[in-house]
Amino acid sequence: EDTADAVSDMHWKQLQKLRELCEAAQEGGLELVMDVAKVMKSDFDSAFCNFLNFEIEQEEGRLRGLGIEPVGETARWLAFPPAKEDGERLAVANTSPEAESTPNGVEEQQWLLVLRVVKQGVYALLARERDEDIKQVRNILNLASPESRRDLTLLTLEQLSPEEAVAFKATIARIRDNLSVQRDARDADLFSKVSQLQQFIEEQSF
Repeated sequence: EDTADAVSDMHWKQLQKLRELCEAAQEGGLELVMDVAKVMKSDFDSAFCNFLNFEIEQEEGRLRGLGIEPVGETARWLAFPPAKEDGERLAVANTSPEAESTPNGVEEQQWLLVLRVVKQGVYALLARERDEDIKQVRNILNLASPESRRDLTLLTLEQLSPEEAVAFKATIARIRDNLSVQRDARDADLFSKVSQLQQFIEEQSF
């Protein structure tokens, strides 16, 4: 019973996150989703991403059950007017000539389109965060001495929130795993340096 309650509570929390993001998508497209997602980014763990993908799969299944082929994740079904920050603002397209000419249209697929906007916003934010971590790891690895690499690694972690620190350490671990089979001397050198970063982190109990 306790396990069932915990699962139910987790589902409710994920649903609340998704509802807030969907409201943002309906009100302001991708631009507003990104703004809301920045505030909620600490909530975007793998469990939420899996929940979001599950909801998209369920909606696609519902549409197929009605004899409607779900729209693909392409610009054909989306409008891209200009945005201030991201260069492109993604809005649900419900007046596209292509949409009006198709037998299925988009009226029945509006919820799927909203979910896709949410997914694009969340994934874009997560990708941006990972890119920043990768750039910082590259900066650290370019330092000449082990002492300099240690100092910048620890300083970086001290300036991050707990959630950001977890993501940063995960990026380091992922890079190390990708280098576990070295193709040449450069790969071997990078693997050694990244392993050293992990050792610095463990020694300081970050």
